[in-house]
Amino acid sequence: MLFPPPTTSLSQNALKWLSQYAVEGVFTTDLDLNLTAWNHWLVEHTNKPSAMILGRHLYTLYPSIPERNLDQKYQLALNGQPSILAPRFHNYLIPIERQGQSAHKFMQQRVHIAPLIDDNHNIVGTITLIENATEDIERINELHQQIRLLESFNKISHTILQLDLSECLNSITTALTLLQPDTITILLHQQNHWSVATHIGYTTNYEPQIDLNKGDHILTYTLQQQTLVHIRDRQKQAIQGFNANSRTLVGVPLAVQAETIGLIIIESNQSNAFQHDNIALIENIALQAAISIQNARLYEQIKQDAQRIAMMRTIEQAILSADSPKAIATAALNQIQQILPPHESIVFTFDHQHQQATLLASTSTDKSIQPQYPLISFGDLQHLRQKQLHLTHIDTPTTTTIRAAHLPPSIWPQHRTLLQIPLIAHQELIGVLALAALPSDAFDPNQQQIVQQASNSLAITVHQARLYEQMHQLATTDELTGLNNRRHFFRLAQQCLIEHDKTEQPVSLIMLDIDHFKRINDTHGHAMGDEVLRQVAQCFRDVLRPTDIIGRYGGEEFTILLPNTPLRQAQKMAEELRQTVAVRPFKTGTAALKATISLGLTTYSPPMTLDSLLDQADQALYKAKSNGRNQTVIR
Repeated sequence: MLFPPPTTSLSQNALKWLSQYAVEGVFTTDLDLNLTAWNHWLVEHTNKPSAMILGRHLYTLYPSIPERNLDQKYQLALNGQPSILAPRFHNYLIPIERQGQSAHKFMQQRVHIAPLIDDNHNIVGTITLIENATEDIERINELHQQIRLLESFNKISHTILQLDLSECLNSITTALTLLQPDTITILLHQQNHWSVATHIGYTTNYEPQIDLNKGDHILTYTLQQQTLVHIRDRQKQAIQGFNANSRTLVGVPLAVQAETIGLIIIESNQSNAFQHDNIALIENIALQAAISIQNARLYEQIKQDAQRIAMMRTIEQAILSADSPKAIATAALNQIQQILPPHESIVFTFDHQHQQATLLASTSTDKSIQPQYPLISFGDLQHLRQKQLHLTHIDTPTTTTIRAAHLPPSIWPQHRTLLQIPLIAHQELIGVLALAALPSDAFDPNQQQIVQQASNSLAITVHQARLYEQMHQLATTDELTGLNNRRHFFRLAQQCLIEHDKTEQPVSLIMLDIDHFKRINDTHGHAMGDEVLRQVAQCFRDVLRPTDIIGRYGGEEFTILLPNTPLRQAQKMAEELRQTVAVRPFKTGTAALKATISLGLTTYSPPMTLDSLLDQADQALYKAKSNGRNQTVIR
C-alpha cells in the first residue's frame, strides 16, 4: 500500500523520478484539473501516451469519475484534504482493462488523492497515486472462499466423523479381531508412498517391511489384482505374507472412488481360517474403513488448513500493523517464531543496482552475521527466484553443502535444515527469507506452506513500505546536501516550538551562510560550489546532535534549530561549527580551497512565532556579515 504524506510538495526532480521509475501510477493536475504529469506506468497500462494526455481535463478524459461521484475527492484535495479510495468500496479510479483470466473486468486500484503544494505552501494542483490492488483483492476473495469452504467441511466432518485417524484405525483393527486372526496389518498410500499405519499380533520388536518388488507377496499380489485376495493355504499357492507362520492370507484394497488409499492384510496360522461369511464381513469392514480413513484424512487436512489460515491471519495482522520495512520484517519473523518449532530466521533485502544485500531483520543468536553482504554471496539469484521454496536437509554439515544454499557460507554452518524463500514483489526479486533448524528433518510440508504464504505478504508489504520511504525522502530532503529541505524544516521546527510551549525547555536557532559563496562559484565553477555545499552539510552532521534540526534554507543559507539548548550552550555549538568549517579543506578532484561561515544566533521565548524567530536570527546573521564575516553574532 502507498502511504504518501497528507499534503505533498514535490520538486521537479521528484516528479521526474516518479515519472521514470515509479512502479505505480502517478499523475498530477493543475488547479483546473488539467493533467500536468502522466508517468510511464500509466502510459504502459492505459496505452495512452503522455503527449495526448497532458493539458487535457481529467473529467474529459475519464467522464466516469464525476459520474461515480469521485470528483468530490478532487474538490477535497484542492481544499487541502487528501483522500484514499479503497478498492473494496470504489473498485477503481480510471478504467484499465485486465489482461487474461480475471474476475474483474478492470484493474482494482488503491488510490491516494492529495493536494500538490509548492514550497510557498500554496496549493497548485493535485497528485494522484494509483496502486494495482487486483492481486490483493483476488487473493483476499480466494482466501474468504477457502475459509467458507473449510468451515462447511468442518461442520460436515463433525456430523459424520467423530474419530481422528488413529482412533479410526484402532476401530478397524478392533472390528477385525472378531475374526480371531493371528496378525492384522493396515498399510496406507499417500503422496506415492506406502507405509505401515498400524499392526497387531506381531512380536514386540517386529515391524512389517514393505517390498513392492516381491511379486509373490500378498501385498504386491493384492495390488495387482485390485480386488480382495483370499489365500486359503499359502503352502499350496506359494504366496508370502508378513507373518512367517501364517497359512491363510486375506488382502483387501481400501478404495475410494476407484483410488486405492490403502490395504488390509489379515493372516492366520491355520489353513482355511476364514469362511465365506468372514470374507463378506471383511469386504464390508474394508468398504467402511476406506470411507472412514478418507474422511479422517480430509478432517485432518481441514484442521491443518484452518490452523494455517488462523496463523496467516495472525502473521498478516502483525505485518500490517508495522510501518517500516525493518518493523514489518521483524513482526513477521516474531510471529513465525511463535508458530514453528525452534529455529532461527533472517530477512535480507537486495539492492541490484549496488550489488548489495542488507540484513533487514533477524531472530538469530549468531553474532557473526554481518549487516551487509555482496550480492554474489547469495549464489545464483535466477535459480533462487525460479522456485517458490528451497529446502535443504544436510546429514553432515559441511562448507560445500552450505555454499550450495542461497546464503553466505558463513551463516548457520552448524544447522542441518535450511529453508529459503525468495521475496518477490511486482515480479522483482527484492530479497530472501531464510529459516534454519538444527535437526535434519525440520519443517514439514504444512509448516513450509505457512512460511511460503507469509513470505508473499512480507514481500508485498516490504516493497510498498520501501517505496513510501523513497517518496517521503524525495519530498522532504534537499537533493544536493541530504539535509531537510525548507518546507520540511519548517514543519519539524514548528513541531519543536509547540513541544517547547508544553515543556518550557530552551530552544535556540542558528541561521548561517557560506561567506563569499558567489566568488567560489565564479572562480572555481558551480561543480566546486556544489561540493562545498555538500561538505559543509557534512560538517554540520559531524558536529551537531541527532536531535538537532538542520535545513537548507536556500542557496548557501542554512538554518539549525537546537532543542533543549540554552543560549550559552548554543553559542559554543555555533563557534564549534564555525571553527570546524574554517579549518577543513574542501576538496574536489585535485583542487582544494578554504571556506568560512557567518552565523546569526537567537533563542526562542513566547509569544514568538517561528517566522519572528527566523527574522531575529537573520538580523544577527546580517550583522555578522556586516562586521567582516567568519563570526557568530547573538541577538
